[in-house]
Amino acid sequence: MSIRTIILAGATGAALVAGSMGAQAEGVYLGAGGASLLASQTTSPDQLEYNTRSAVGAYNAVGYRWDETLSTEVEGGLRLRDVEGAAQASNGRGADQSTKVLMLNARLSPPVRGPVKPYAGFGAGLAIVTTDDHSLRSENDQMAAAGQAMAGFSFEVSERTSLFAEYRYFTLLEDQAGPVASDNADRGESHIGFVGLKVKLGGFK
Repeated sequence: MSIRTIILAGATGAALVAGSMGAQAEGVYLGAGGASLLASQTTSPDQLEYNTRSAVGAYNAVGYRWDETLSTEVEGGLRLRDVEGAAQASNGRGADQSTKVLMLNARLSPPVRGPVKPYAGFGAGLAIVTTDDHSLRSENDQMAAAGQAMAGFSFEVSERTSLFAEYRYFTLLEDQAGPVASDNADRGESHIGFVGLKVKLGGFK
């Protein structure tokens, strides 16, 4: 079983569990954060390599904490990065790439005492990857299913506010027709570091 299949299955299963626990609902929260790319692999269908130079990003989420251990959320995010153009070696021009995501995430946290709360989770959704390759004077858009796994910890600074630091593994998923394929599209793995803020809106014990 591939890691992409595991991510998708885990996110689906966690969402189903959350749907059966509505009676234990504790409240709504908002989250926002910034991201930095730690490592990435990017190729086009003809195996041209697009080496990542740098990346930044941001995300916003609306979530629901069902009980002390389980929360689910809808996340919208944007990641921007510079990559090496397909013809950069010959003409010196690079490429820009943006990835917009809409994800459904589920997070599990063990019931621990104290302000520091570790957690792990899965997510699945859609990604739109846009590559503006200045070296080829071309622009390409691709929509594909996406999945991610995450692990991190939050630190409660008040009754309703917490800071968090998180690692994410993000990838585009294969569909029934086979691997995602589009010129200059990101088909590889991304390892991402997130930091952010989460605010509880109400209904919590």
